[in-house]
Amino acid sequence: KTEPTAMHIQFQPITPQHSHFEPMSRLYQASFPPDERRPVSQLRQIAQSESRFSILGIAIPQAEAHGSPQFAGFIAYWHFGTFIYVEHLATQPQLRSQGLGKTLVEHLQSMFRGLPIVLEVEPAVDHVTTRRIAFYQRLGFRLHTRFRYMQPAYSPATQPLPLRLMTCRLTPRCHITLRQMAQTIAREVYQNYY
Repeated sequence: KTEPTAMHIQFQPITPQHSHFEPMSRLYQASFPPDERRPVSQLRQIAQSESRFSILGIAIPQAEAHGSPQFAGFIAYWHFGTFIYVEHLATQPQLRSQGLGKTLVEHLQSMFRGLPIVLEVEPAVDHVTTRRIAFYQRLGFRLHTRFRYMQPAYSPATQPLPLRLMTCRLTPRCHITLRQMAQTIAREVYQNYY
């Protein structure tokens, strides 16, 4: 597979009014099991009303030169002032292994050069989860294996999940700790919208 060249890749904020919101919603539902995502109606509401939450889409040229750019994936994140929390990252199944996820993460890292970034991953229990952790490690993230972390439930119908946190740029000079990050995420991302 050939990777799309950087000059043809487009990054676009995806709001509920954007033409890519519907394909993004379908990819979101297909990529994450119910315990790891919100109902789309709630996602739409948060994207509409929550100033700290953003969805950044990535688009690549269509095969036919004159078509509008093809939605290829997204990264959804929260800006909490002292750190960035990546809630979801997904690329279209037929476009995987082309470097688009890496490009999205690197773009986010360049947008917020001075801030630590944190995200949740499943523990390494099989080939898929091990590869996912390695993907983030190649991008400069550190896996925190000693920090006990439980992803709160998204709703009364879903379950909390034992996950791991990964961070990049979390240094002793940062004005926030891993525990403070986890508390902020639990309160602002999950409990406020339960």
